[in-house]
Amino acid sequence: MIEVFKTNVTKQSQAKLLADLICLSFTGYRASFDLEDCDKVLRIASDGGEICNAGVKALLESFGYRATELEEDPAPDATVIETNEEAYELRI
Repeated sequence: MIEVFKTNVTKQSQAKLLADLICLSFTGYRASFDLEDCDKVLRIASDGGEICNAGVKALLESFGYRATELEEDPAPDATVIETNEEAYELRI
């Protein structure tokens, strides 16, 4: 399972500390930030089961940061072709 959050984290040192805290606080989570993205994205992957979004948001808020779940939107220029076994996404 993977969850993506929009954050207000701006510094790499902050992002590293928060990613480490997430991994220590939640067993089986892997966290990384993309601070070059306009949404200052936090990506969390879990080895087992669902991700506790409320827990992740509370952890960031306890350090003065915000996190909001980003919904997955299909690319506007993508066409999905499905076969019996696989799905392919073509970008034009």
